[in-house]
Amino acid sequence: MDEKLVEYKKGDVLFHEGENSKDLYIVQTGVVKIFKECDGRKLPIALVHAGQFVGELSFFDGKPRSASAECATDAKILTLNQAHLEREMKKLPSWLLVMIRSIADRMRDTDEIVKRNRICDKTMEQEFSRWGDGQPK
Repeated sequence: MDEKLVEYKKGDVLFHEGENSKDLYIVQTGVVKIFKECDGRKLPIALVHAGQFVGELSFFDGKPRSASAECATDAKILTLNQAHLEREMKKLPSWLLVMIRSIADRMRDTDEIVKRNRICDKTMEQEFSRWGDGQPK
């Protein structure tokens, strides 16, 4: 099966930073927190809402997960497996793949700068706390 719709509960983890999984996740309902882990602290990267996706960097560049993804609410998420995505990617022009992989590398480098320097955007940190109990405050 190339894709499957999975129901997750608040607090369920899609993947951990450093993991070697390559699937892509499309959020159908709910909210997913993306964060880097540093000294026991979660450094917020993004909140992913319905209609958005997560997990693209590892698919595009083949490297381990650059961050962790955890459901901030109950969620329904469509999972596209790596084999399906690879078949679709082969249909694209080679120059486009080079561009996508370059963008993925730049995003991964930025994630590492965030972690190394413990950079935390206060607005995103506030948004993360708003979703701490699974509901915006």
